[in-house]
Amino acid sequence: MKKTIQITSDREPILFDRKLMKDEIVEMDSEMAELFISKNLAVEKTSAKPKKRARNERGHWKSDDPSTPEVNEAYE
Repeated sequence: MKKTIQITSDREPILFDRKLMKDEIVEMDSEMAELFISKNLAVEKTSAKPKKRARNERGHWKSDDPSTPEVNEAYE
């Protein structure tokens, strides 16, 4: 299984004869990714899921209610 990691080290680790730069995002097998993470060379990169717009009964998009600033009704 593949994992996506982000390099966090300034030490420029080498993977398959290639230097990895800080903040570079790399996809690799999970065993190798866990090794990089355990050595504090990288962190696992998780992709944020896009927000889904809320719809009313007729299928139209809902709007945000300005009287409730702590809740955004336009998204589920």
